[in-house]
Amino acid sequence: MAKERFIPNGFTMYKSVPELGIEVYTGGTSAIAYRGKKSKPDFYINFHTEDRMMNHVEEWLNDHVQGALRKEKEQAVALAMVEVGDVLRSSWGWEQTNIDFYQVVEVKGKSVVIQEIGQLKSYDDQMSGTCFPQLNDFIGEKMTKRIIGVSDKYGVKISSFQTAFYFAPIGAVDGIKVYPASHWTAYA
Repeated sequence: MAKERFIPNGFTMYKSVPELGIEVYTGGTSAIAYRGKKSKPDFYINFHTEDRMMNHVEEWLNDHVQGALRKEKEQAVALAMVEVGDVLRSSWGWEQTNIDFYQVVEVKGKSVVIQEIGQLKSYDDQMSGTCFPQLNDFIGEKMTKRIIGVSDKYGVKISSFQTAFYFAPIGAVDGIKVYPASHWTAYA
């Protein structure tokens, strides 16, 4: 059961943006604001003057509405970019660099179905080297992930510590896409 949002006695709704879950309440020179599904307020401040309060509230509202519009635009751009066969690359690790590649096998609305693919590894020494994605060399199970747009590229969140982004080819040879090398490191 979701917690109810705290609204102090005497406060009235100043502004609401339901599609973003934004609610702002004011009372005297105080304001409390919520966004999303949170029951904890983004802020609850007593200002020295009503003008300061209104300036803060309007700036906060503008920042969050503009942020949502930017995110929506990036999402639309990302959705237009996605194609079956795209390669996504994830670089992650603690005191080492792990590289994983994924291939888009299906596009479903705002999500993609991806599957990890193998890689061609070369060694510079025992604990480092370069790798390249091996298209259609599928490993493991398919995963459905929601597309995220970031500036001029797209990606998907694989786990709490891993995000994979579109990995652009640098060219093609005989119709086969060629990708840049990715550097990896390991610890024994």
